[in-house]
Amino acid sequence: MFRAVQRVWTEAANLYESRSSTQKKQLGEAYEGKKLVIGNNSIKVASLVAEGGFSFIYKATSETSLQPFALKRTLCLDKESLDMAMTEVQVLEQLPPHPNIVRYYGSVVHPLGKESQGKEVLILLEWCDGSSLAHLLFSSDGRVANSWWSESRIAEVFRDACSAVAHLHEQLPPIIHRDIKLENIIQSNSDNCFKLCDFGSCCFDYTEITSRKERLEQEYILQKQSTFMYRAPEMIDLYGNKKLTEKVDIWALGCILYVLCYRKHPFETGSAVQILNGKVDIPTVPSYSSEWRQLILDMLQVDPDKRPTASNVVRILESLQSRNSTTLFSNPENPCTEEEEDWAHFDEEPSLIQFESPVSSKEKHILDCL
Repeated sequence: MFRAVQRVWTEAANLYESRSSTQKKQLGEAYEGKKLVIGNNSIKVASLVAEGGFSFIYKATSETSLQPFALKRTLCLDKESLDMAMTEVQVLEQLPPHPNIVRYYGSVVHPLGKESQGKEVLILLEWCDGSSLAHLLFSSDGRVANSWWSESRIAEVFRDACSAVAHLHEQLPPIIHRDIKLENIIQSNSDNCFKLCDFGSCCFDYTEITSRKERLEQEYILQKQSTFMYRAPEMIDLYGNKKLTEKVDIWALGCILYVLCYRKHPFETGSAVQILNGKVDIPTVPSYSSEWRQLILDMLQVDPDKRPTASNVVRILESLQSRNSTTLFSNPENPCTEEEEDWAHFDEEPSLIQFESPVSSKEKHILDCL
């Protein structure tokens, strides 16, 4: 049954990917101008603003108040993709409101057409008028932004992300996001904060893997619903008999904190061995305080039990923010202040300090087999 579902999804994905970029754009733009009623809101779809895979994001407007919304439209060609879309609906419906999580206004499910067994899921969300962290830190062609952020700026942004994740983890049972990445943290200029979005990969409570069948299913789910560079070691080595808990989100947040500081990913080579080994290179430029470097290392512990909770990270960030330091870096040789400019520019190639987490004999055996 599992292999049959996997084959159907692969065939559907291949069919979609075989379309030209022009056809995909036409498929998305065909929805522009439609009038819909979702929840208590009558809206008119304005323009297509983003698309990826089977999902399209539109800007929409209330026909009565002219309030802007974001409309997420997901094409579901089989039960599996429909379940994923409905997971996001379930999370958003059950989750109490939080200032760092995109607001939810309702959803509807429509058939794709008379000749199709598929459905489309429409989710109405708040319109965030800023960019994602990915766009803020990197240009559209992947080039790094030509500046460093101050510690206070990093604390401000990262605290928003961690507060959202802490809110998920505080639910009973805990909600685990499992796909936290730069692209899923969006700036809201109107609310002056950052917000977490995209909850289709969420799961409720922990995942315990006790059989080969469960391992194969999780491998497939993780491959489809998570991003490799942000996966925790226990998500890569499913033979380790470790539960997949909320600590996988802490690892992903640790990756994000590293990028905020150093403008590159700690595991940008995409090496499973590097992730399993927990090897993290800390650049010496820019020179952030020892507390920041230690926080990164704590969040990227190979052992999930040694990682802090999201609530603990929020408290650490609040403590760091309370210092109200105006200096950009802890190093006194970098005198640039935020009043001069909230950035310092690249002027030299960073050198590296290497940290390596201890590797158990069992983990070493796994590494030797790779």
